[in-house]
Amino acid sequence: MQKLLGPIGVLITLSLCVAGGFPALSGTDETDLPFGVIQFGPPDKSGWEQWRRVAADVLTELPRLNACHKKPESCTPAERRFVQILIEAEAQRGIGRIEVVNRRINSAIRYTPDKTQWDVADKWSAPFDADGKGSFETGKGDCEDYAAAKFVALYLVGVPLANMRVVLVHDNVVRLDHAILAVHHEARWLILENRHDELHEDKVYNTFTPLVLVDSQGVGRLARSFRISDQKALTPRALSAVHARHKSAICQSPAE
Repeated sequence: MQKLLGPIGVLITLSLCVAGGFPALSGTDETDLPFGVIQFGPPDKSGWEQWRRVAADVLTELPRLNACHKKPESCTPAERRFVQILIEAEAQRGIGRIEVVNRRINSAIRYTPDKTQWDVADKWSAPFDADGKGSFETGKGDCEDYAAAKFVALYLVGVPLANMRVVLVHDNVVRLDHAILAVHHEARWLILENRHDELHEDKVYNTFTPLVLVDSQGVGRLARSFRISDQKALTPRALSAVHARHKSAICQSPAE
């Protein structure tokens, strides 16, 4: 862990994340995105604001997590649970580190739809926030909250921000929208989701249609590679209509 976090470096880096200034994946083409998609359209304002709020909550909590790591008796129970996951993950190497974070966060948060928990259609939560209502503090969350917690945890144990993408997808089997975390590891995209503890490559999830990409530069709509004639049909009005239909990810609960 970055000492746990190397607070100054982390604050600067996450501040850049909020500002939207991050490099592409090292050694890859900029179009190398999960599910072999290409990004198009301008960033979505509402989605970008949700992501920026989550990043701001993380920035606020970093000093507390640092203190918790150095002096466990100063931690809240929620902070201890999160830091313990970081310690367990840091003890692993390579893909094992990613597996620990995926499995432990899946078990740490009880799946609860936003409508049930907050009485709103869509609310993104960081693991911790200033009001004590983060996913690790309430122990509840939906698919975006699992993905956000994994994003934060993996970054804190050394995974570059540029190698992670939160992706909102449509699961064509169950006909619901869903949020996952894609992590670029050893030239492949691994998919982390709340329904499964096992990691698989993006190409295994051939029933997922990617809709929206959330990364260090905000939110952008995604589409599979399409013909020139198809691009002409996607007018700004059509793009807005597509996004309106998929603005909130109607998550799926973990498999029983």
